Amino acid sequence: YWKVPSLTDLIFIEQARIEIEYWFRQPNGKWDHTILENRDDILKLESVNCEIPVSEIYAGVELPVQPNL
Repeated sequence: YWKVPSLTDLIFIEQARIEIEYWFRQPNGKWDHTILENRDDILKLESVNCEIPVSEIYAGVELPVQPNL
């Protein structure tokens, strides 16, 4: 995927916990990324001028209970 010039965004969504890894191509062609791990976060897709609340992405998803460490 990394070498496809027309690809500007990649999103990996974890199904067992709240974690979204968002990769985006910078104007210079290099890839950068951000990781969202909170329901209150907002996934901002600059390439299509779109914002999606993480809470909406995980709406209706029953996540396993994570033990407190």
